[in-house]
Amino acid sequence: MHGGKRLCLFEPFGGSGTTLIAAEKSGRRCFIIEKNPAYCDVIIKRWEEATGKRVKRLAI
Repeated sequence: MHGGKRLCLFEPFGGSGTTLIAAEKSGRRCFIIEKNPAYCDVIIKRWEEATGKRVKRLAI
């Protein structure tokens, strides 16, 4: 990822969350979208394991 730490990433196809995890590790903000609930569960699990943090779910 190029563009410095202030770079904000947008991933319209979240998939397994690889872009989100890479952004987290490099100190960048990342917004992802994934419509498939099964993939959302994978993304959450991988992100929590990679960061040691817990996801805060928001009702929309």
